[in-house]
Amino acid sequence: MHMTQVTRGAAPARRSALALLPVISLALMLAGCGKPPEEKVELVRPVRALAVTLAPVAQTTTYSGDVWPRFQSALGFRIPGKMTERRVDVGQRVTAGQVLALLDPEDVRLAADRARSGLSAAEADLAQAQLDHDRYKKLLASQTISQAEFDRRLNILNAASSRASSARAELDMARNQTDYSTLKADADGVVVSVEAEAGEVVMAGKPIVRVAQTAAKDVVVAVPESRLGDLRAAGRIEVALWADPSHKHVGTVREIAPRADTTTRTYAVKVAVEDPTDEVRLGMTATVAFIAGGQGEAIMIPPSALTQVGEAPAVWVVEPASEGSEAAGPTVGTVKLRPIKVLAYREDSVLVSEGLKPGEIVVTAGANKLAADQRVRVLDKAARL
Repeated sequence: MHMTQVTRGAAPARRSALALLPVISLALMLAGCGKPPEEKVELVRPVRALAVTLAPVAQTTTYSGDVWPRFQSALGFRIPGKMTERRVDVGQRVTAGQVLALLDPEDVRLAADRARSGLSAAEADLAQAQLDHDRYKKLLASQTISQAEFDRRLNILNAASSRASSARAELDMARNQTDYSTLKADADGVVVSVEAEAGEVVMAGKPIVRVAQTAAKDVVVAVPESRLGDLRAAGRIEVALWADPSHKHVGTVREIAPRADTTTRTYAVKVAVEDPTDEVRLGMTATVAFIAGGQGEAIMIPPSALTQVGEAPAVWVVEPASEGSEAAGPTVGTVKLRPIKVLAYREDSVLVSEGLKPGEIVVTAGANKLAADQRVRVLDKAARL
């Protein structure tokens, strides 16, 4: 009786275990159907690069300065008066003979009329004195008058002639003053300052407009006293604007200050720009390079190609991929870090004396993201492997 009860209680448990078998089998099958792990793809990093070449080495010293006009005129009226009009503003380009400002013409017109009237009166007196002189000359010939009376008439004629000459000169001066009431530019240039406005009463010679002439321009640089010898050793001088550094202008040293600045201990050197174009504008920043001459050849690379191995400078050199490699081609290779020896640092380049050979491919952009033996793709067509 007791055994029968045990047998009947185990049957439901056996049936539950059998019911779970399909579920366990399905889970095992699903686990076996999972995707295999993907293989890691090596990254081929694109880089900028160039094939290095030998370049002539020259001892070059560069300084930065500003473009200044060689000549600057402070233009003012030659007579006093009330300024009625100013026709130019700061920054405006003017040409020789262009009207810049005007004075009230009424006073000079009245002066010219008075001088004209004075000349007419003087010429009338001269004509009368000439008639009297001629008449008294005939009377002297007939001995009707004395020599003393004739001499008196001659003196009257000479005085009338002098007054007429003086009146004629006053009229010419009055006419000149009429022209002086108009202020004109004496050369082509740019207005750099205006120092009077319409309605002001100005004195003769007071600057009204300052004009910087554009025909001749200088670049003014500050040179340390210890480097003045570089100026004398320079075989040629090149001037380049910061706005267009690719365009080189020929320069010549025009003036060296006779004494150094008491604060900076530098000498102001004016370098004349030969045949300046309209792009060379006043106030622009320019670089003046004093080039001493050739001193052999060296590898030249851009500053962006430099990296470091410890404290020493280095570059990433791209080597071609092996022939059997799937990535072999004219643009894909691996990079190696190469220590170099720098001959000189320039403003836009670095001269390398050791560590590189002509024709080797050097990474010029993206060097800070590379690792040794990393595969790269060269983007520049001029730098094929």
